Amino acid sequence: FLKKLSAGLKLCRHPQAVLNMNAGYGGTQTPKASSELAPVRHTTSFLVCAAAAKFQYPIKKRAGDLLKAHPETTGETGAGGTGILVHGCHLSADGWEHIVWGRPPHELGRLPHAVLLAWEDKASVVIFGTGASEKDGLKESEYTLKYLWDHWDALAEFEPLHRVPLDEAEKMMRRISVLDTVTQNTDQEALEGLKVMSSKNCHHAVFVSSPTHLPRCLSCACKVIENDATIFTGPIYASPSDTCYDGANAGDVVVVEPPHRGDRDKSLDALKFHELVRRTYRVPKDKKSEFLVKLQGLLEEYDA
Repeated sequence: FLKKLSAGLKLCRHPQAVLNMNAGYGGTQTPKASSELAPVRHTTSFLVCAAAAKFQYPIKKRAGDLLKAHPETTGETGAGGTGILVHGCHLSADGWEHIVWGRPPHELGRLPHAVLLAWEDKASVVIFGTGASEKDGLKESEYTLKYLWDHWDALAEFEPLHRVPLDEAEKMMRRISVLDTVTQNTDQEALEGLKVMSSKNCHHAVFVSSPTHLPRCLSCACKVIENDATIFTGPIYASPSDTCYDGANAGDVVVVEPPHRGDRDKSLDALKFHELVRRTYRVPKDKKSEFLVKLQGLLEEYDA
């Protein structure tokens, strides 16, 4: 199977192809309606990238658990608090409004979740990405932030935000919001966001996105730190919103790791499955339909 898949990819090879993991093939499961969801909790963040200084930070950080800064991670100018990166959503994405805003009273999209998190963590900066798409003459981040201001009063419809003084929170958000209008993909977005947080002397970072997007955001953040550990020296946390891509949920996300288990069939290592999956995103658009039909047939041939 792997040999045939590899051979098929070679036939579809395009020398100018650019890997774009945003171009997913879609999910099949329908997210639960708001009425089926239990009342939403306070925000919860999970440690995904430890601080370069190797101090002990909690693996799971609940709302209001303010982390103490350490001199080695904040520099001589002192701590600047929490930095939050709200990952952008392509403005032509199916169900954009639901992904970004959610469904009151209990289903928080990326924006209400970020506001609640910023208030709970006493954030010092909230970065909105990106410049990858445009609508009504506005970049993705500009349009998203404008949407937040235009719908600010409607935040009161979300039960978890009832305890937040929205007038004060608006003043805070207007003071600390930063727009990223330049970056074009999640790798660049993570890099730029961490640079801004570093410039603000933030002692830890929190990435906010949908459960169907966040795993890749965190992979990108880890790549940034691997390439240059000085970009941001504090811990990096992930805080998922309640909304996923339209028609999908977290269970539709597939993470393909490099082969590493000792009990694997090492004779297959030459045909690295994770690299084959990566290459499927390089298939040119004019050949993608043909490729997927052949891939489906190949899977059926091998009873998958």
